[in-house]
Amino acid sequence: MKYSKILSSSRRKNRKKYFNGLKEKFRNLIKVNLSKELKRSLKKKNLILKKNYEIIVKRGDFKGKTGKVIQIKPEQQKVFVDKITKSKSEKSNVFIPLKPSKIQIIKI
Repeated sequence: MKYSKILSSSRRKNRKKYFNGLKEKFRNLIKVNLSKELKRSLKKKNLILKKNYEIIVKRGDFKGKTGKVIQIKPEQQKVFVDKITKSKSEKSNVFIPLKPSKIQIIKI
């Protein structure tokens, strides 16, 4: 049952709006939780992620690893961290993309 006349309740239309949005809209979607110390000092629960923030991985294969943010791809919801890499067969290292929901900011 549809409650709002402004918003669509169609899953297809909402997904289209989400994935075809402008970069300014996606920038706000890359929000990451803060550590307990930063929550106390800034009096916020989360911040928009930026380059050179120090983060820790909270879930997944790289749980507990820390590093600095190198690159952010807001359209794809991906974050690349300097110390989280995978070695390929030709002996080159590739950065592994992480989801913003699985990381936490330690230092700004």
